[in-house]
Amino acid sequence: MSTWATCIPEVLEIVFSFLSQRTLRLVVDRVSKHWRTVNRHCLRHELFWAANHPVDKRQAILDRIECQKLDTEAYKVQALHLFGHDARIYDRPDIKVPYLGADMKMEAWKLLLKALGAEDFDNTKLPSAYNMPPSSSSSILDKVHSCDFGGDLDITVFMPLLPLIAPSLVVLQLEGITRGEQFFLSKILRGCPNLRVLTVIPQESTSHFQSRESIRILSKPEFNTFDSEMLVTADTASSSARPWILKLQTLVLTRLAVPQDFMEAIISRSPYLKELQLVFMKVANAVAGAPRLAWDQHAFLAHVARTCKRLTTFHFSWLGRNLAPTTPAILFGHFSKTVDHWGFSRDDKSPTLLKSLTTTVVLLTSLDVVHGTSTERHWFPALHDFLCNNPHLKHLRAASLIYYAEYMDVKKLATQSSTATDPKYDGRTWACRGLRTLHLEIRFAADGNTAVQCRIIYGYLSRMCPFLEELVLRRPYANFEIQHGLCLLSRLQYLERLELHYQSALNLIPSCFEWMGRKSRGGAPRRGSLQWSSKHISDSFLGSQRLKARKIVAKFGVTGQNVDLHEVDRSCSQDAKFRHLGLMKDLEDLEIERMVRGGDCWPRMERLVFQSPDAVWSATVKAIQSVRSDVVMMFPKIEYSCYGTTR
Repeated sequence: MSTWATCIPEVLEIVFSFLSQRTLRLVVDRVSKHWRTVNRHCLRHELFWAANHPVDKRQAILDRIECQKLDTEAYKVQALHLFGHDARIYDRPDIKVPYLGADMKMEAWKLLLKALGAEDFDNTKLPSAYNMPPSSSSSILDKVHSCDFGGDLDITVFMPLLPLIAPSLVVLQLEGITRGEQFFLSKILRGCPNLRVLTVIPQESTSHFQSRESIRILSKPEFNTFDSEMLVTADTASSSARPWILKLQTLVLTRLAVPQDFMEAIISRSPYLKELQLVFMKVANAVAGAPRLAWDQHAFLAHVARTCKRLTTFHFSWLGRNLAPTTPAILFGHFSKTVDHWGFSRDDKSPTLLKSLTTTVVLLTSLDVVHGTSTERHWFPALHDFLCNNPHLKHLRAASLIYYAEYMDVKKLATQSSTATDPKYDGRTWACRGLRTLHLEIRFAADGNTAVQCRIIYGYLSRMCPFLEELVLRRPYANFEIQHGLCLLSRLQYLERLELHYQSALNLIPSCFEWMGRKSRGGAPRRGSLQWSSKHISDSFLGSQRLKARKIVAKFGVTGQNVDLHEVDRSCSQDAKFRHLGLMKDLEDLEIERMVRGGDCWPRMERLVFQSPDAVWSATVKAIQSVRSDVVMMFPKIEYSCYGTTR
């Protein structure tokens, strides 16, 4: 049922394609929400458990499991969500969260394992753990389709459940699980014949949340040794036997210490692989106590190119290491026509990769750049060239990269360059007008008027990227002035998620958010006899000359056949479009656009996040949230992990 549920929005968009974008969005949202409600409460196919939940909530889940065992006609669990620590429960003031230590959590987990019919973790059978017994047909977990484990989940909880869910498992996601990937990664690949999606992200800490039992087990030699022969050698002695093939289509491994021969063996057994993401991989040895050998990047990438013929997404980065100089030639020589989603770390060689991506890759639609060791001086010229020469780019997730807003300063109001190498507007604008996702850190090279700087950023993005759906902007050493131009982003009618990370939360004033609650007045505004299509509504961020033509049409009621608004737009130059960029006149133009366009402010908005190192008063949060009760608003504090990311 969950597989069909993912097709509902696509089917509805085809059936109701004659509707406007706003009406179509409303229909799809309501049908999808109703389907999720029915699927969750009536079919009872999901099981959510967290060790830090209250005792009564955990007992209710155990009682439900016992009822499902007795009812033979009940729908069995299809999605399993197990967390050692559920952080969302702390957002509920009506729930009293108990404090549980590591050993107390293990006692709670044993009750769940006993109810699900899982056997105790047998430490004496670690060397032969690949031969998993088949699950019982009477188990309620023999129809599990997807599993999501995380939140400092103990490995001694995951291993007993694996034999019960392995035969039918298709999607497996392990985030924040305790160490021991050398052991359970081989067992997962060997014991789950139908697995298609595998994501493994171990916890960043060492053993703070682990129980004493897991620490004792993980210290065994078996957890520090890879059984590479299990994947490298043939399954049977007969050469005519059919080789063992994995059905993996998506493989995401983050911060894992995996030997090169083991990784190559996995790729060799996965001919259907479409997405391969190896993020911050670590140097590892194949046998405990052996010297650690660095990967041969040339040999590994050549092996990936020979094996993965269907690859469309590829991310390759090392922890604390740069890519070899020959890496771009190998990557883009083999995957220039097939891979459209790339990912790298922020190292010193990556600006060269950006230039190679622009000149070599045929159709680049997505780029992910994770944290690395490079400084911003290596990046901002290459990043600006990349944005100005990739018209097909749809998704850019590079929150660790710095882009200087002087390149956006068309009117040169905030540019104070002293040398020829300082960033400044060079007459070029972004070519990626169809950008859907943008994660970026934006700075100004010189200090100046913060209000003018913010109006430049907001105004430029609102006109250059009109189809943005997800926008994450970081400015850790300055503020994003809410009262000076944030409303310019209301031109982005497709925006669903907005995150601003800035220096201080002192500028969060409830009165500055009142414009977010703007509603349409009785549907579409009066425009005479002109028939406005959905494309006209979505293209409401055009230049001042086209806006002037709209005002004339709206005032005198001219028919749509007499005025071609698109022809007016083609005659508008970039200078006319950014004529008032950074000025207060741009806010006045926005008010005129609102009168012409009508409609709600951000009709698709789902989440707003304002993140800073300062805490926000609860009264201020409630006042701001009351403006848009239909939107999830969050005001978290910035926390830095050991890998430099913000959370």
